Parts: sequence; structure tokens; C-alpha cells
Amino acid sequence: MAIETKKDDSIKRIVQVGEELKNQQYSASAHNFGEYLTNIKKNQAEIVIQPLSLMADTMEVISSNKKNFKPQNYEKAYQVACNIYNLMFYHQEETPNFESLRIVFLELFEEDGILSKNLFNKQFYDCFSDKQNLIRFYQGVKNNLEAGEKWNATVVFASEIRKLFFDDNSFMAALRSFVVAVHNMPVESIKAFSENEIDKLYKMNGIYNVSAADLAEADMKLAQIKDLVERAMILEQEIESNRETIKRTATEATNTLKETIDLQTEKLQAKLREENENVKNVYDECLENINKSVKAEIFKSTGNFLEESRAEIDKLSKEAKQICANAAVNVSDLNTNADTVIAKMKTAVIDDEAVAKIIENSEKNKLFLEKINSISAMPTPVVAVAAPAGAVSSVTTVQTEAPQVMSVNMEKEEDVADLTPIELLDKSIPFSERFEKAMAIKNSLIIEKGESFHEKFDDVLIAVMENTNPYLIGPSGCGKTYLIKQIGDVLGLSRTDIGYINEEYDILGFQTASGSYSKPNFYRCYKYGGIAFCDELDNGNSRASVKLNSFLSNTEDAYFCFPNGELVPRHPNFRFVSAGNTDGNGANMNYNSREKIEESVMQRLLPIYVGYDNKLEKSILKDYPDWFEFVCLFRSATTDWQNINGVEASGIVTTRDTARIKQYLDNKSFNEEAIVKYEFIQTKNLSYLTFLEEFMKKNNKSRNTDILDIFVRLTEQYKKDGGWNR
Repeated sequence: MAIETKKDDSIKRIVQVGEELKNQQYSASAHNFGEYLTNIKKNQAEIVIQPLSLMADTMEVISSNKKNFKPQNYEKAYQVACNIYNLMFYHQEETPNFESLRIVFLELFEEDGILSKNLFNKQFYDCFSDKQNLIRFYQGVKNNLEAGEKWNATVVFASEIRKLFFDDNSFMAALRSFVVAVHNMPVESIKAFSENEIDKLYKMNGIYNVSAADLAEADMKLAQIKDLVERAMILEQEIESNRETIKRTATEATNTLKETIDLQTEKLQAKLREENENVKNVYDECLENINKSVKAEIFKSTGNFLEESRAEIDKLSKEAKQICANAAVNVSDLNTNADTVIAKMKTAVIDDEAVAKIIENSEKNKLFLEKINSISAMPTPVVAVAAPAGAVSSVTTVQTEAPQVMSVNMEKEEDVADLTPIELLDKSIPFSERFEKAMAIKNSLIIEKGESFHEKFDDVLIAVMENTNPYLIGPSGCGKTYLIKQIGDVLGLSRTDIGYINEEYDILGFQTASGSYSKPNFYRCYKYGGIAFCDELDNGNSRASVKLNSFLSNTEDAYFCFPNGELVPRHPNFRFVSAGNTDGNGANMNYNSREKIEESVMQRLLPIYVGYDNKLEKSILKDYPDWFEFVCLFRSATTDWQNINGVEASGIVTTRDTARIKQYLDNKSFNEEAIVKYEFIQTKNLSYLTFLEEFMKKNNKSRNTDILDIFVRLTEQYKKDGGWNR
């Protein structure tokens, strides 16, 4: 019964895709394919992909992957799926490891999957014993792969070397190195490079090609020896046959001939001994070179393996530390939420007169009053958190503070806000005139205060002036927060940091039991104008963030009724700007506690990527050009490490770090040696630091190497001591 239910469910899912194709105005082929799917019960005998649940999953993945598969191409995608299914599931459901292969099969159709780049190849597929390794390999190097001659060369290379490896892991390591190497290589150079790499791998496995010229020379010498022997035998036969005829004169001739033969034989033997000695010497020399080469390759491979192992251990260690830190943050959030509830309850019982009225109304309120008194005397909660293994103390105490947005502001505010827009946001003035004035203010800040602006400043300014709710995406320390401050300076708007959004009352505030209204910073910006800046939007509660939709959609003549019952018109000078470290799709390697931002919120935001800006950093370090060159060289080294290892580099130098270095240099506080030690060396593991050192020495093009010399000297000392004394 359960199997039939699962089958019916699969048919419904397939029919749903078919109905979508029939009901939408696509192409005739798409409509026909939709008709085919809706009649799936009649067509079951024709279905190639079995069981029906796998076909249903396949159609759902194809239909949800709008980026790579259009409805007009569903039938073609289905035919491709059928062909690949026959290759992968050669015994259909009886194919060994069916469930594991099922996952791999569906992964092929995911967005930016193997099929979207036209990279599926049966020959390449057969190279992997565990087919899930095919997906892992692709995900690790997908930024280096694309269909074309380089991919064809990769397939040939993989097929040639696969027989040299016992397992998938070592095979994938060699293949990944090849893919990374040829990514930026000219096409005409790939063939020679591939042949050279294949030859190296063959030699590492003890397989050598003997030169045809060497074989030909040996054959020639052997033929010469055989010829001499045959001539001697012929001469001996002639002498024997004519013995009676020359007997009278043969004695002397025979002796002479014997001497000649002996001499020739001795010479031949000497020559043969010499040739044997030469062959032996060449053989010994060749064997010695082979041994050296094999030892060098083994040493190199072992070194690479150890380096990769150290890097992996360091990465896992950092991830473990991050998990512990995240646990502490989560507990802190729980404490914060607990404090918020207590703050609400305390606020609710502040009004003694209201409580008195409740007591007068019912004798039961005596019990209520007793509970209120117990709550009022309740201490701020303290939560004990188990410390990570290896910590000095086994318990860590976390004391939380009350939420910043919940403090009730008892100051009396004006009930009516001035809804006059500032000149730079007044839509009655052409945008070009307003933008020109904004640029004039920006230029005056550059001239009068010597300010530096990020390369994305103008784009963000336009987004704010056009009221399109920019969402700034960039790594920590790239200058997003300072950029928004400068936007406020140019436009003449106040900037209020509303923090990340954990609950709806962080946006709306709340009405207390005593009748007062806790007004959050967001309310003040919405009513009186100003920039409401939500930093780390991707670190908040995605469910609470959905409440932003009410404020981000309607921007003309909009009103909102807050919990105090006040119908507040949206101020023309109100602007919402947010920022985060991710693109809104959830956690990544460096920011593993981030949440996925609700899609309805993302549709109302304008994503703008704000990375590290070399021009901005050059402006910051304009009085210290040698330091700017060193910063650029260091960042190039971390980027190269990231490209080789396929993971995000840690300890990179940020724009915030650059500003801090300028401060040290201006104030003459830390000397150059201390800056290099604290900002560029400490916290990095030895293998990572060694890579950075070698890259920077090799790629340095600056005439002044003083700072690099300090870095190299301190790095060597760091490696020698195994880290600084703490």
C-alpha cells in the first residue's frame, strides 16, 4: 500500500509539471511535452527513467532550475536525462549503489551543475569509482571548468592517468592540479603540458620509455659482431677445404693466419669488454638518475601531502573554534531574548495606578500582584555555557544586556513631522541637477577634508537618491559602514544604525501594558526622515525581516499603522540601507552562521557588491607608498593560495586594516616591525605562512624591499620558534 501511495504521489508531481507547461504560453513543443506528462498514467510503459519517483524528482529539478532550463527545452532536457540514465543505471533499479547514484544523477541538473555547462562526458564519468566524487570534484573546481578545448584536454588527461591511481582521492588531486594549471594557459600550450605531466606520472609509477635510437644502436653493434663471426667461420671452412692443396705452403700461412685470427679475436674481445663496460656505466648512471628522480618525486609528493594535511587540520581547527563561538553567540541571543521578555513585563507593571485599579476590580488580583512583585524582584538571568575542550576554565558565564531598541524613550516628541523633502531628494527637481550638486559636495569633502571614497560610492549614492533600498554585499572590513556615513554626509541626512533584526519589535516597537509605546530607531527614521542602516541583515532572523516588506514596497504617499495606533506617513527623506557579508543565500566557508534572506525581501533590495578597493587604499596610504605596495603584494599572495586550494583564504588584509596601519604610522606608535608582526604574521599557521612568504619573494617587483625583508626575517624566526611566545 505504501509503495502504491508513493507511486501515486510521483505521478501527481509529474502531472503538476505537465499542467504548468500546458497552462502557460510557451512553445508548441513545450505544450506537447506537457500533454505527454499529464497523460503519464497512460504512458507508464514508455517511461525510461525508473522508478517514477526518480522521474518526478528529475522533472522537479529541471522545472525549478529556471536559470539553465527554459520550459521550451524541458523535452530536450528530459531526453538528455533519459540518455544519461541508461548510462548510469545499466540495470535500472537493480544497478548496484542505486540510491547513491540517484543523488549523483539529480545533482547533474542542479543550477550551475555539470549539465548547465555541458560538461557531462561518459569517458570522464567512468574514471570515478565512487560517482559522488565526480560531483565533489566538479564543485571544487567548477570556477576553472568550461566546455571547449581545455575541457576536452582534461577528459583525455583523466582517461590517460586514471589507471595509474589506486583510489579516487589521489586521482582527483592530480586532476585538480591539472585543471587549475591549464585554466589560464593558452590552448596551444596545453597538449605539450599534458604530455609532460603524463610522462611524469608514468615515471613516478616506475614506467619508462626506452628510446628507439638506443635500441637501433644496440642492434647495429650486435649485427657487426655476428658479421665478424660469420666471416671467421667462412674463412676457416675455406682453409679446411683447401688443406691438401696448400699443405706444403700452409704451415707458414696457417701460423700467420692463426696469429691474425688470434689478434683480431683479442681486439674483438677487448672491444667487446669495452662496450660491455660502457653499457654497464650507462646503465648504472641511468639507474642512479632514475632513483634520484623517483626519490625527488616521492619527497615532493610526500611534502605536498603533509602541507595539504596541515592546511586541512588548521581549517578543521578554525571551524571547531567557530562552532564554539557560534554556540556562545546563540546562548547570548537566548539571554537577550529572556531579558527582553522581562523588560516588557517590568514595564507592564510600572504604572502603580493601573495596577491599583485592577486590584480594586477583583480579589483575584491579589494573587496577580504577588506574581508581579516576584517578577519585579527577578535578577537578570545568568547562563552557564560549557567551555570548549582544552580551555582553562570548564565553565564560561555569559552576562547579557538589555536590547538597545527596547529602551522606552520618555521624551516628548513633536506629533507632526515636517514632510518637506531635502533638495537632493526632491523629485520635483531633475535627477541630473540633484546628482551634480551631490558630486560637488563630495568633491568639496575630498578637497577640504582630504576624504577618500570607495569606488562603489557613486553607485550606492544613486541607489539611495533613487530610493531603491541598496543591500551592500562585501567581506568584513571593506568599508561598508563608513561608506554609508559618507552618503549621509553628502546628502545631509542623519544615519541611524538599527542593528540586525532579531524580532519584529526591532522594527515596530511595542505597546506596553501601561499604555506607553516603546519607539524603536526605525520608527523615528520612518516618521522624521534619515537613513535607517541595518548592518548584518543576513545575521538576523529571516522570519522577522519579512516585516520590512511593508516599508520597502510602497514608497509614494505610503502610510503605516504602528502598534501605538498612530498612522504614520512615510517621510520623503526616509531611506533604508542594509549590508551583509553574504549574497543572501545563506552561510558560506567564512561566514558559517549567516541565514538565507527571505526571497520576498531580496526582491525589494538592490544588491551591490562592495569589495576591497585598491584605489581607496592607495589614497589612504598615499604618504606611505612602500606600505601600499606591500599590502597589494600580500593580498595577491592570499588570493593565489585561495585559487590553488579552492577555499577562502583567512587572515587577509582589509581596508579597515589599512586604515589602522596608517594610524600607527601617523602616530608613530607601533614601529614597522611590530606592524608586520601583529597585522601580517600572527594567527597564521606555518604552512600557510610559508606559502605567502615564497609567493611574495618570487613576485615582488618593488625597488624598496625594506618591509618585505622585515616580513621574511620575522617569518623565518616565527617558523624557527614554532610561533611567538604568548
